[in-house]
Amino acid sequence: MKIDVRKIFFFTLIFPLFVLSDSAQEPFAQPTPHEEPIKVFTEEVHLNVTAQTSGGKFVSTLKPDDLLIVESGTPQKIESMKRVPASVLLLLDTGGNLNYAKSLGLTRLTAKLLVEKISDGNSIAAMQSYNKIETVFDWTSSREKVQDDLDKKLFGGNRSQFSNSIAAAIEQFKSRSLENRHLIFIGDGLDSLP
Repeated sequence: MKIDVRKIFFFTLIFPLFVLSDSAQEPFAQPTPHEEPIKVFTEEVHLNVTAQTSGGKFVSTLKPDDLLIVESGTPQKIESMKRVPASVLLLLDTGGNLNYAKSLGLTRLTAKLLVEKISDGNSIAAMQSYNKIETVFDWTSSREKVQDDLDKKLFGGNRSQFSNSIAAAIEQFKSRSLENRHLIFIGDGLDSLP
């Protein structure tokens, strides 16, 4: 089984933010030696798992017997497994006045190569941010339509709107299920001055 590097990257990116926000809050009261620890009964724990072959192909035939889940040294029984299709939103920065190494052609090529690697059965949408923020294509599972729209509907501009495009992406996700949503930003993360 291959480790999903994107999830590790996301965790290493977000975890320091939790640590920083937690350190700004008042400390919790420490239990005295006579207090018993609080125990919480948990009926269900959700784990996200991605399985790939050594060649990077998605494995759709994963079964509970293929996994070993261990908690505090004790193997746990897997009661159920389901495949949850992903909702992948590509956020493409096509405004280029701040970074001369960035180009519309390179952004398009990167997005097209990425779409080729997304397994069948997942939904993809794309937004572009340049002088304005707009939808390139709405949620679809047709890779052919995605590739065609990336060729025909991307436009360049001279303004970058990273902050506003993130806010627009959050709005775009409101129509999707909370499970298995992914935002992929292709750009330099800079904002132009107003």
